[in-house]
Amino acid sequence: MATALGTESTRVDLVLQPGATLIFTIDDRAGVALAGSTASMKIRSVARYPVELLALSVGSGIDLGGTSGIITVTISAAQTAGISENAAYDLLLTYPDTTVDKMRSGTIRYKRWI
Repeated sequence: MATALGTESTRVDLVLQPGATLIFTIDDRAGVALAGSTASMKIRSVARYPVELLALSVGSGIDLGGTSGIITVTISAAQTAGISENAAYDLLLTYPDTTVDKMRSGTIRYKRWI
């Protein structure tokens, strides 16, 4: 059974333009080796909750940065092109001992190109 850490996640709201790659990094764990850890990010529709619009994981949009502890999330241009509405997301980090840390959460505002 997984254990959740007692700290509240940091809220970071994002802006998504369809067809543009969205990349962000998290350095909260800088210097902490994340070997053996996993991570997942779920993006869900706000209007049609709990409809899942996209799921990312290590090796599929999330890089844990090896021994640096810096987490990089990349949502490709093709993936953002498939999102056409406002959404909410959360990013979970699971350590080898099954402790789960909710690293980030927030909204994703859909913004059309001008």
